[in-house]
Amino acid sequence: MNNKSLYMNFKRAIIFLMAIMCSFMAIAQYELPNSRTSDYDSLIIERLSGHTITLLWDFRKNIKNSDNWKVLLDDFKSNFKEVYDNIPEFDFYKIDYVQNQSLVIDEIRGRETYTVNEKDEIIYTKSNRCKLRGEGITIYLEFNDNSELIDSSVNEDIANAINNIKHKFYFSNISKQRHYFNVEKNKMVPPPRPKVSFAMPVGAKVGLLKNQPYMELRPGIGVIVGQQHLVSLNVNFMLHYDELANSRQNDIYLGLNWMAFTERQGLGVEYAVKISEGIEDFDDLAFRAGLNYRTNDGILLGIDYYLRDPDAGEFRNIVWGFSLGFGF
Repeated sequence: MNNKSLYMNFKRAIIFLMAIMCSFMAIAQYELPNSRTSDYDSLIIERLSGHTITLLWDFRKNIKNSDNWKVLLDDFKSNFKEVYDNIPEFDFYKIDYVQNQSLVIDEIRGRETYTVNEKDEIIYTKSNRCKLRGEGITIYLEFNDNSELIDSSVNEDIANAINNIKHKFYFSNISKQRHYFNVEKNKMVPPPRPKVSFAMPVGAKVGLLKNQPYMELRPGIGVIVGQQHLVSLNVNFMLHYDELANSRQNDIYLGLNWMAFTERQGLGVEYAVKISEGIEDFDDLAFRAGLNYRTNDGILLGIDYYLRDPDAGEFRNIVWGFSLGFGF
């Protein structure tokens, strides 16, 4: 291999690594509801009802030395009581409150939870959501009925949980901490591990690459972590009809797919390597990476970048492709 080929291969590797970094930076901007960002400490309180209260605050502050959570909660209760009797009878809804500025109530698709215990008793939990935003503090509340939001037990549970926070080492500039308090046990407990379930994602899409149309089948196997992240290994069968040869040709890619989603909507990244080639127009393409966006209706929109043979030219190592399909 001559020096020029070595240089082109090295350059192609650098471009591919940069593409991967750009993909992760893009998906990192996709924030799921109630997710905890790296700039906040958090306290999650599991209540007797099965609902949770979540507090987020600046990791450089000590929540035990501040009562801004109480001021925010009291202001919300005062404003909420003024509109309490005029709230529409939605089946499920969310409340978004900005301290002493706005209070918005929207109807949403909700979640009902039925828990069966050893005595065959069914416990019904209906989860509406309330988000309170104040100076340096954000509070998320789950609730069944409006009356729960103005009940004194909310303040009591939060105050009790904060009093149980213990900082073995508290360095405000570097120590980002997460706390999980169980009201029934009246103590801090380890945060629950995310639930992991087996998945077999499937999908199909049509796309355009090098001005040539293609169709792709996307069977895979993987896991869903915490009902918010899908990690899967996909075998992607790319099909193309060559009019000049009057034949159907196909490439096969083996890829790693990661998607973060809420309900059915999500954003994901994918990296794949060609393991079998047969499409003549694409025979110089070896690797593929890209971004996929999945709508609530299951429609999959994708933008892909392929790395090609370095002999194709110094400024043409990356080939862009676009696709539209369904599934994951």
